Amino acid sequence: MLEILDFFGLCDKVVSITLDNASANLNAINLLEPRLCPISKYAFHVRCAAHILNLVVSDGVKLFENSCDKIDNACFYIFHINSSSRINQFKELCNAFKLPFRKVPTHVKTRWNSFYDMLEVAYAYRQPITTLFNNHNAYPEFKISDSDWDEVNELRIFLKSFYDATKNFSGIYYPTISEILIHICEISSIFSKYKTNTLFTSAIENLDIQPEEEPDLVTCQNSIKYFAKEMYDKYSFLDNVENPQTSTNQVGAHGRVKHKLGLDSSNKCEFVKYLEQGTDDITNDNGIPELLNWWRNRGAQYPKLSRMVKDVLAIQGSS
Repeated sequence: MLEILDFFGLCDKVVSITLDNASANLNAINLLEPRLCPISKYAFHVRCAAHILNLVVSDGVKLFENSCDKIDNACFYIFHINSSSRINQFKELCNAFKLPFRKVPTHVKTRWNSFYDMLEVAYAYRQPITTLFNNHNAYPEFKISDSDWDEVNELRIFLKSFYDATKNFSGIYYPTISEILIHICEISSIFSKYKTNTLFTSAIENLDIQPEEEPDLVTCQNSIKYFAKEMYDKYSFLDNVENPQTSTNQVGAHGRVKHKLGLDSSNKCEFVKYLEQGTDDITNDNGIPELLNWWRNRGAQYPKLSRMVKDVLAIQGSS
């Protein structure tokens, strides 16, 4: 890989690599980092956010195995064991319950989103699924009950935020790295809301939730500002090295004195000016954020900062 990057002259252009936490990937990052010399070690290896959510959800849903396994087994029995007679019976039951016929998506164990898709559709079709599966099931302990569906419904509602976050992190036509903190804060709020729910107590009780039961947004903002300023200083230094003619040597002696004493507004760096400006609405007419367009239109106003932001927004939130 290094030979290819070196051949095309890209060794000094790799800002970040998004991978999951597999040990082989960590070893690769440790080998690449000193050779590629990224501008920020904190941004060089981005852990795949979708993979982390997958691990969290996969562990959490094990607490609902009894109810979920019943639904999973029922859907597999009805739709995925080759039997046209059961499909026909399910169609008849859909008509009886005034539901349009459709199959329940397959649950692929290595992709937790498929689990949510299965629960979402299965819950909508709980009446025909329960009727058909229980009629074909001779073992009372394996029959689906109303309490099973109640648990599935609670879990389905709880997992919606994880599902939305995973889909958002996996986008390819818009920046995804800027969406991660937003969804993490939302999920943290969900944990706070559900920690008193008896169904979720054992899953959430060991989590380190903030005392006020909400994400500490001020701490998050200050942390972001600190690391962003640190990265901006590096970009600003590189810009001054690459474009020395833009320094204050171009102004007269009087201007240099004012600049040193902080008497002119130009003494403020772009980073400070950006933080001091008011908040703009960056959404389009459809309510979709357009970060890239906003920064493209302000490249002349913030030349150094926009260069940094362009690199940061290119980082993928998931691999």
